[in-house]
Amino acid sequence: MSKVLLLFITLFTFLIQAKAQLLPLSTPSDSAKHYYYLGWKQIMDYADYTRAEQSYRKAIAFDPEFILGQSLVGRISPDIKERYEILEKINSKKHLATEDEQLVADVSVMLIEFLNAREEMDSVKTAEKIGIALQTGLQNFGLIGKKYPDEVYFISEYFEIVNYLYGPQKALDTLKSYNLSLKKPAPFLIGYESTLEAALGNYDNALELAYKLKKCFKDKKVPKPYVVLGEIYLQKGDLESAYKYINKALELDPANRAVQRLKKRAEVVQKSNF
Repeated sequence: MSKVLLLFITLFTFLIQAKAQLLPLSTPSDSAKHYYYLGWKQIMDYADYTRAEQSYRKAIAFDPEFILGQSLVGRISPDIKERYEILEKINSKKHLATEDEQLVADVSVMLIEFLNAREEMDSVKTAEKIGIALQTGLQNFGLIGKKYPDEVYFISEYFEIVNYLYGPQKALDTLKSYNLSLKKPAPFLIGYESTLEAALGNYDNALELAYKLKKCFKDKKVPKPYVVLGEIYLQKGDLESAYKYINKALELDPANRAVQRLKKRAEVVQKSNF
C-alpha cells in the first residue's frame, strides 16, 4: 500500500470517528478500521456479499486480533471449519475488547453458532441458538443504538430483530421514529422500510421507496435495489417480476446468500402454485 493511500485511509477513519457518534474500535490499525466500515457499507447498503467478505478479510489481515473484524468474517464465511476456528479465537480473545465491543461480539458469536447448527442440520440446536441470538441482539444492539446513535448498521440489525420477534408493523413504526432523527437515511433503511411496507401489503409505498433507493446509486451497479424489488414482487405474488430482479441481483453478486435464500422462497411459491 502506498504512503499516500495509507495517509488518506488514516485521515478518512479519523474524520468518520470525529464527526459521528460511533462505537470506538480497539484496533490500533487505521487500515483495519477502514475496511471494517467499508465492509459494513458493502453488505448492508449495497447487498454485495463478495466485496464485503473481501473487506472484512482485509481488516483482519491488518489486525488479526481485531475481534469485531473476526466476528464479521465468521458471520459471512461459508466454511463451517473456519467459523468454528473463529469462534474459538473470539471466545479466547474477547476480554481484550472494550465492554461495548463485547456486546456486539456476543451477538455475532451466537449468530455464528446458529449458522453452524443450521448447516449441521440440528433442528433443536438451530431453534435454540437463533432464539438466544435474537433476544441478545435485541438487548445489546438496543444498548449500542442508544449510546452510539450514528451506528446505523447495528441499529438496522436491531430493526430486523424487532421484525422477526414482533412483526413488520412494530418494526416499521420503530424505523420511522429513528429516521426522523437522521438528516439522510442510509440506503439500507430505505430498502428495509420498503420490504416492511410490502410485508404489510402496502405495495405502492413499497415500490415508491424501492425506486427512491435505486436513485441513491444512480449508475452504480450494486445488487441492493434488485434484492429489494425481488422481495416486493415476491410478496406481491408476481413471480415473473420477482425472478427478474432476483436473477439480476445474483448476476451482480452470485455469492449473495440472502438472495439465494430469496430465490429458494420464490421456487417454493412457484411449486405450490402447481
